[in-house]
Formats: sequence, C-alpha cells, structure tokens
Amino acid sequence: MSPQREQGEREEREAALARAKQAQAAGLQTALTGLGVGAVGAVGAAVVGAACPACVLAAPLLLGVGALQGARGSWLRWKAEQALVQAAPSPQR
Repeated sequence: MSPQREQGEREEREAALARAKQAQAAGLQTALTGLGVGAVGAVGAAVVGAACPACVLAAPLLLGVGALQGARGSWLRWKAEQALVQAAPSPQR
C-alpha cells in the first residue's frame, strides 16, 4: 500500500474518533440539559405548587436522548479505537 493511501486511511480513522468524542460530548450535554429542565420544574413545583407540563415531558425525554447519544458515542469511539489499533504497524524485532 502506498504511504499516501496509508496516511489518508489513518486520517479517516482519526476523524472517526473525533466524531465519536463529539457524539459523547453531545450526549452528556443533552443529559445535563435534561437535569436542568428537571431542576427548574422541581423548583417551580415547590414554589408555585404546580409542575410545568413541558418540564414533566422534556426532562425525561432529554435524559433518555442524552443517554442514547452517549452510548452511541461510546460505541463509535470503541469502534474507531479498534480500527486504529488494527491499522497500527506491528513492531519489528
């Protein structure tokens, strides 16, 4: 295989790893947003005495979506790391 092609494939694998890390970060951010919405809803319920219907629906939805995005990001990261390990040249003796 030519050195240019090897370099291109390595860059592709590294880009896949970067996308996987971004997916994990997006999942965490979405889950934290869900926690924030839930906290706002809980405080509103405690102060006003009634829960906001949007908060009741949005908080678990955001938490679930964040968990799925994080799990997908973890899987993509594992897959990208495995591709990098398999493509790495083995040390010569």
